Amino acid sequence: MPVSRITSVVIAYEPVWAVGSDSVPSSDEIMEVKILLKKIFADTFGISVADKVRILYGGSVKSSTAKQLCADSGMDGALVGRESLIPMEFIKIAETLNNIQDAKDNIQ
Repeated sequence: MPVSRITSVVIAYEPVWAVGSDSVPSSDEIMEVKILLKKIFADTFGISVADKVRILYGGSVKSSTAKQLCADSGMDGALVGRESLIPMEFIKIAETLNNIQDAKDNIQ
């Protein structure tokens, strides 16, 4: 893959021990992984490319955990798992993430 296409890469991360469970990592644990992934991309492709790679928290996202898993940890969004099968829950997750993005946009 040419380096120019790396900027369109989106990574979804969820720790193996959290897959299929109701256990979620702390915001700090998620942030550590995001920093590590960004460092790997920066070391391999350069900082300007790494800055454009989006990293999502994937998996056990609920409306009650979306802020912790995405905003508090610095993730770029969420890849929603089984909760996407419950329409009202998915809408709540989307609204939570949208409100977080609106708040970020207002700060900038």
